[in-house]
Amino acid sequence: MTKQETTYLKGWAVLFMMFFLHFGCDFVMPEYRYSWCGNDYAGAFQICVPIFLFLSGYGLMAGSMNKGFAVFDSFKKQVRRCFKLLKHYWIVITPFVALAFWMGKFVWSWESLILTATSLRCDWCPNAWFISLYIELILLFPFFFWIINRRNVKWNICFLLFLVVVTKLLGKVGWIDAEGGILSRQVKMFLIDMPIFIEGMLFAKYAIMQKILAKFKNVNPGFNQIWGGFL
Repeated sequence: MTKQETTYLKGWAVLFMMFFLHFGCDFVMPEYRYSWCGNDYAGAFQICVPIFLFLSGYGLMAGSMNKGFAVFDSFKKQVRRCFKLLKHYWIVITPFVALAFWMGKFVWSWESLILTATSLRCDWCPNAWFISLYIELILLFPFFFWIINRRNVKWNICFLLFLVVVTKLLGKVGWIDAEGGILSRQVKMFLIDMPIFIEGMLFAKYAIMQKILAKFKNVNPGFNQIWGGFL
C-alpha cells in the first residue's frame, strides 16, 4: 500500500474508534446514551484497534524489507519507538488526569499511577488499554521478522493458521480467560491480537493488499473516491 492508502485506512479506523467510544461504551457520556448504545452492532466498531495493529505490522515489515535488517539493531530501534510512544501517551493524558483529580473523579495511589503510566492497567485512562499490547508486539517484531523472512509462503500461511488455532485455544484456559489479574489480562490480549499483527506483516511481505486494491480498482473505477473520499 502507498502512504496515501494507509492514511485512508487509518482515517476509517479513527472514525470507527470515535463511533465506538461515543456509542459502543456505556460509561462514555451516559447522559447521551441511546437505546441502541452498547449493543453488538455498536460494539462491532471495536475493529478500530485491530486495524491499527494490522497497519503496525504492515508498516514495520514493509520498512524492514526496504532496509538492511539486524535483529539486535532492530530491537534497539523498537525500544526507542516504545519510549517515544509512551512519551506522547503521557503528554496526552496528563492534562485530562490532572483535570479529573481537580474535579474529584480519581483517588490518588502510586499503584494506579504506575499502572496507568505503563498502560498495564489503565485505572485513570481505561480507553488506553491497547498501549501495553502494542508495545509488546513491536518489541517482539524482530523475532517475528526473523521467523517469517526465513520461510516460504506456504510455511508462513501454515504458521499464521497455527497461531490462530493455538492462541484461540490458549485464550480459553481458565486463569487466562478469567482475566483476574494484570498478567492474565495481558496474556489474553496478546493471544487475541498477535495473529492480526503478524497478518499485517504477511500482507506487506507478499504485497497482498496491493493486489486486493488493484482488483477493486479494476472492477470499480470510482473505488478511490469511495475508499478515500470522506477523509
